[in-house]
Order: sequence, then structure tokens, then C-alpha cells
Amino acid sequence: MSASILLAAAESILAGITASAILTWFYNNFLSGLRENHLKKAFSLLVHPAGVLAALAHFGAIMVGWPRFWPVAFVGVGIILWRARHLVRQQRLNRPWKSRSISLKNRGVNWNQLPAPAQLVLRCLSPINQVDALDVVERRLRVRGLHRDMDGFRIVFLTDFHVHKWMRSEWFREVVQHALALKPDCVILGGDFVSRRWMAEEAAEALADLAGAPNLLAVRGNHDFWTRPGFFGDLVRDWGGRVLSNDVAVLRRGEGALAVVGLEDPYLPLTTRSQAELLARLESLPMPRLGIVHTPQVYRLAARLGCQFSLAGHTHGGQVRLPFFGTTICSCPGKPEHIWGAGRRAGMETFTSNGIGAFYPLRVACPPQIVHLTLGVG
Repeated sequence: MSASILLAAAESILAGITASAILTWFYNNFLSGLRENHLKKAFSLLVHPAGVLAALAHFGAIMVGWPRFWPVAFVGVGIILWRARHLVRQQRLNRPWKSRSISLKNRGVNWNQLPAPAQLVLRCLSPINQVDALDVVERRLRVRGLHRDMDGFRIVFLTDFHVHKWMRSEWFREVVQHALALKPDCVILGGDFVSRRWMAEEAAEALADLAGAPNLLAVRGNHDFWTRPGFFGDLVRDWGGRVLSNDVAVLRRGEGALAVVGLEDPYLPLTTRSQAELLARLESLPMPRLGIVHTPQVYRLAARLGCQFSLAGHTHGGQVRLPFFGTTICSCPGKPEHIWGAGRRAGMETFTSNGIGAFYPLRVACPPQIVHLTLGVG
């Protein structure tokens, strides 16, 4: 193979990366906040094929003698270097977290509920598809001002179930059972129980083992507000839990206490007045604060309310992470460290979970996650 063909191939790959990156940026910043529709879903699924087509078109243009467009290649190199820099920083932030895989008895994908073309594609990708895998990510978090009676207090965070007909209910039940087997002192739900309104009852059945979970707290996500917010609020209360709609709950053990601040902004906007009222309530509670939000876009607000640490979901970790590039479609603008894993925002530590479910039944290098925190005196 001649050097000119190899050079043309390298240029074309960079052109494809540039096209995918531009489309991803457009989706994450302008489309991700919109209500789900067929156009939005089609755009998210076509980002990577569009990059492949751009690479092939670029290669074909070079082969037929069209002039080279070098700036595209330079932009592609810049994008790779920028993403690689953030990936290195991400790995450093994630060091305190330990991850382990859980072996599940039930397979998750319900093939009969997928159209034939989707089945064909997903079966071809099955060696790398982690959609029905499960990881537990754990950390002992040292909290300033935590009373010694709260030392060893365990929190499990589950988010973005997205119960859907293409994933088996038995798989969701087993995930919940593994979470409860960690013997948490508090279970926190981060929202997005379903993607479609008509799956609400199925979600209630699949997640029924959460009933009676200790100190059950929840915030609702964008899909919950777009479908049946009242249903999911009532469901959590029926399970013996509490929905924190821009509110605070106090967890106690012995003489120790922890304030959990639950924010449903921007779906239930926190006005300037209600923010001042919430801050006044928090100032009357002289104890450490943990923030619970659905989307990482609200991390800054949690930091303004004095939270030392905050948990979020919403992004699904990107679902597909590419080598040397990281996440692609993530439904959230911002830096890569706010899209998955550990990060920092306005002096506050954060962790964005991959979640449990998925937009579509495909996850690459991004398995579903149970987040397990053990609090320690800082």
C-alpha cells in the first residue's frame, strides 16, 4: 500500500472524528434538553454513522483527485489531544473509587421486543455490549464535620433505570437485590424511572423490592417530569420513601446527622426566593451536606447551597466510550469529568453515575453502575 493512500486514510479518519465531534457538540448543547421525539433519537443514533460516512466521503474525494482540505485533519488532531488530556485528568480523579463487576444470573436484553435490524446490529456487537452487565463502584468518603456516630454510614445510589420492554424485568429485580445486599443505611434514587409513559406500571413492578428500603430518598428526572411525575412521587412514598423536590432531609444515627439536599431543578425550577428559603433552612442545620441532583448541570447550584459532595446521573456515562476519545452522546453539555465518574465543581467533589438503564440497549466500555458510598470522619 503506497504512502499516499495511507496518508489519505489517516486524513479521512481525522475528518470523520471532526464530523462526529461537531454533531455530538450540537446534540449535547442544543438537543439534549428537549422532550424525547423520533427526530432527537434518530440524530443521536446517526452521529457515529455520519462520522464514518464523512471519513469515507473524504477518502473518496482524495482518491478522485479533489484538493485536500488540511484544516479538517488539523481540527481532528486537536479534538483527539483535547479529549485525551481530559481523559488523563479523569483517571486521576477516579483513583479513590474502586470498581468491581457483579455476576448476574439473568440476562437483560429482551430480543423479542427489538426490530429485526436492531437485533442484527446488537447481536454483532454483543462481544463488546455491556448493557446487561453490572458494576459496583465504591469509595470511603471522608466528610468534614461528620460526627463519629455517622462513621461507616453506607449510602447506595441508583439512578436512570429507564425501565423499557427491551430489558427484562427480572434483570432490574436482580440489580435492586444486589444493591440491597450491600446493607445500606440509606438508598437514594436519582430519577428517570422510565423513558415512556406507558411503562410506568411495569417499572413499579420491576422495582418493587425497593419498598421498605432504609431511609429511601429520591429526586425525579427529566423523563419522570415528561411522563408521569405525580405517579413516581406517589410510588416512592408508597415504598416508604420521600421525594426531595428542592428540599432537604436529615439522616441521623446516634448523635450524628447528615443533611441530604435534593434538587429537581431545572425541571422543577428553584426560584431566587425559594433558593434563599432553602439556604436559610440549611443554615439552621449545622451539619455536613450531601447533594442529590438528576443532571450534572445542577452541580454548581448544589455547591452554592454548601454541599461538600454531590451525586448525579442523567448522562448514562455516555453509554459508548471510545479509546482516546471518551464519551460521545451524553445529553449534557460540560466538561468530560461532569459527564461520568468523579469530578470537581466550584470546590465541591462530584460523582456522575453511568446509571442502570439505557436510551437504547447498547453500552460499550460503560457498564451499568451501583454507587456505594461509606462515610468517614474527615
